[in-house]
Amino acid sequence: MTALNVQKKNEFNKFSKSLNVEKKSISLRLACVEDGLDNIGFRKFSAYVKSIHSNTKTTYIPTGNHRSLITTLTAKHIVDFSDTDIQKVAKFLAHADLIGLSSMTQYSPTVHRIIAEIRSINSEAFIVYGGIHAIIHPEDAIKHADAVCTGEGEFAFKTFLEKFKSGEDFTNAPSFWFKKDNNIIKNRNLPLMTPQEMDKLPPLTYQDDEIIYDQNKEEFKSINHNNFIEFTGLAYNTVWSIGCPLMCTYCGNSKFIEYDGGYRRLRHSSPRTIIDELKRAKAKHPHISTIVFHDDSFLALKYEVLEEFAKL
Repeated sequence: MTALNVQKKNEFNKFSKSLNVEKKSISLRLACVEDGLDNIGFRKFSAYVKSIHSNTKTTYIPTGNHRSLITTLTAKHIVDFSDTDIQKVAKFLAHADLIGLSSMTQYSPTVHRIIAEIRSINSEAFIVYGGIHAIIHPEDAIKHADAVCTGEGEFAFKTFLEKFKSGEDFTNAPSFWFKKDNNIIKNRNLPLMTPQEMDKLPPLTYQDDEIIYDQNKEEFKSINHNNFIEFTGLAYNTVWSIGCPLMCTYCGNSKFIEYDGGYRRLRHSSPRTIIDELKRAKAKHPHISTIVFHDDSFLALKYEVLEEFAKL
């Protein structure tokens, strides 16, 4: 091996924080830092990641409860996390080798604080930032994380994770930006999922051994049906179709379309797949009385698709 190759290998080993195949199984912790427990995109992503990597813990860090009466009366939708909250959350996440954080933009300052605290506890942890904020404003997210997911995360994360676990150079993983030294590596995004691929995804994570941070008690605990009733009432929240042909300036879809014109098209799983998801949720929580679809263009679905859905 030439001296140049040795130098390159040493540089990569330093960048990947001495990761190698002899290391114990990679521990992965995913956290969603947002108001409430709707978190639909995170639920879809975490379900897929758990299906490909068993050593994964999924946790929710509610920053408030927009459905509570007090919130409604005071109009205070975002609760400031104390230093103690930040420390406890960071300590829990810092036990992992690989940490994935997801949030919308309004919660990004809290994520920044959590990441800074994780660094002080475990400087070897590799931190990935995803979710809407990371997609819409990757320039901000990459200032704090080691990597940022800039598109649909499921298949992209699988590619990255396989390289990460094997000790390969993962900085060419598509749909990611990576921070290396003083440079930002920006990779192209993968093609958007097809309806057929969406049919094969596991159902959203929904009381499947997740963990929730209880701010009142300043502790983590297993999530249960009482948490769902507290944060989502008697409703089940989901997304069936993705995409919208419009580019309204106030909507994140305008940014998505800048990346890929495919976001103008409506993509969705089959009516049978979404019905099976709803039946699964109902079986877990019989109290559910309302299904809320957060689709951008639900009524723009083809008539025959809506007809089949209605019959099922």
